[in-house]
Amino acid sequence: MPALGPAEQELVVQRVLEAKRKHDYIKVLGLTRPKLQDGEVVWDYGDTEIARHFRLMSLQVHPDKNQSEKAPLAFRALTEAQEALHDTAKRRECLFK
Repeated sequence: MPALGPAEQELVVQRVLEAKRKHDYIKVLGLTRPKLQDGEVVWDYGDTEIARHFRLMSLQVHPDKNQSEKAPLAFRALTEAQEALHDTAKRRECLFK
């Protein structure tokens, strides 16, 4: 993954923090919202996919890699989102927001 410039770093941090502010853990990790199929929510992300998205996003917002002042907050938001989506009950809450 190529290194992001300062402007791109700030945009990524802002996007993560905005999703966190809305309590949208799915968007925090850069995942797309699940689809409805016959009235049922189709969740097509397993634990490995969630972990993969966490790793990819953490490379962009980790305070050692991202020079934004708010990078530590964004990294904490990523960690919180990963934990919430790994928990089946919390994941269900996230799906219906």
